[in-house]
Amino acid sequence: MGTFARIMLTIFTAILLLGIAAPLAKAACPPICLVVTNADVPTPGFNSTSIFTTVNCGPMICPDVSNPSSTGSDSIGSSYFAIPQQAVAVYPTKACIFVGDAVGGGGAGPSDIAVFSITGTSPNWSVSAPTRYVAPHNPPDSGAAYGLGIVIHGSYLYANYTAGTTDPAVGPGGNGGTIGVWKINGKCKMNFLTSIAASSSGGGIYGGPIDGMTVTPAGMTLLTAYADGSVGTYGLTAATSFIAQGKQYTTLAYTQTSNTALATSVAAVQGPSTLWAIFDNADYPPPGALFDVFTVNDVAHTLAADTTYTPTRGEIIDSNTFVVSPNAKYLYAAGAVSGSMQTETFNDVTGVIGGAGCLDVTMRGAGGLWEYLAIDAVETSSLSVDSGNGNFLFVAEAGFGFSGGASYIGGLYIKPNGCLTEAGLSPQLDPSTPYLTSISTVTGNPSQ
Repeated sequence: MGTFARIMLTIFTAILLLGIAAPLAKAACPPICLVVTNADVPTPGFNSTSIFTTVNCGPMICPDVSNPSSTGSDSIGSSYFAIPQQAVAVYPTKACIFVGDAVGGGGAGPSDIAVFSITGTSPNWSVSAPTRYVAPHNPPDSGAAYGLGIVIHGSYLYANYTAGTTDPAVGPGGNGGTIGVWKINGKCKMNFLTSIAASSSGGGIYGGPIDGMTVTPAGMTLLTAYADGSVGTYGLTAATSFIAQGKQYTTLAYTQTSNTALATSVAAVQGPSTLWAIFDNADYPPPGALFDVFTVNDVAHTLAADTTYTPTRGEIIDSNTFVVSPNAKYLYAAGAVSGSMQTETFNDVTGVIGGAGCLDVTMRGAGGLWEYLAIDAVETSSLSVDSGNGNFLFVAEAGFGFSGGASYIGGLYIKPNGCLTEAGLSPQLDPSTPYLTSISTVTGNPSQ
């Protein structure tokens, strides 16, 4: 599937790792353990986020408990697979939900980030009305091209405005995409700090916009994939809220596949002695995921030693996104077209991928109830994980016209050997979300 065809398919499925061991059961849900979805509704004025309580914090939602909350804005109804348009941050007194509205109010307004706060304990938790934040440029930074991506690291939010701004203050290339930096405080409020052009030409080496992005564990480097065969780095200095573009690189997978493999999603993994950047590639013709693995110099904000890995076991088709297990031993990749999950091992000492020995898992309803599958490649700060593989995954499955336009949320258990099995009651309907573009979780017990 071509890159620009993927944009118009309105597909984005996200997957999040949770590490709370609990059996699947029909029981009352414990204090705040919620699943949050972004509808990515293109109808002017009607984008929304829906909130579901989970069953025992396990891989299933309670279908009878939902709290749709309109953001009073709207989105584009389509985005790149690996652009995470939602994130969650948990603080001692409340959880904050950040939802990207790529177009803005009524389809004509500026892009905004709608921020909700969640307080209390189940079943008496409450959700605030949203506060919307617009980048203060003239015109404001926009995500109307391919989506508005959000990544949180510590108290900073990095926003991927794929349409950018023509404001001269941003500099050359701003109209091809910008990265905005916001400062978050524990009261679910934000202050705008700065934004820069994604590059002097507005994107990657071959003209693509930023797709997936993540911050290294130490918060020193922002890693990006441009969905055009190139990847990049940006230097970060939290003390001064500084961000600057580093370098861009053509991936080895791109050249080895005659320019067909396009890096889309990225994860940063800190090994015992080496920091790794792992990129997944879309549009790779044969079945199975194709990864690029770089070493990262976090101080110099550079990449080196690119190696490609094509695991032979997997048969998923059009892998665009993946996520790393909490212990960094497994990679879980989604086949956008096949609707199936692939598991591979990762060695954080050598950087080698492959050899898990797990069979692919085709999610129920693929091609019938819902159409496409992908994974949120950004691990949000709200996740509560154990020291091992994690215990289960939430998967969002985009309907895009199937089943009357509704989407679904799937659940999988992670076995001790890292392999996946779908939960018995998966998937569950998300009736308010025709274009499920992002999914997040809230765990813990924030209360005032």
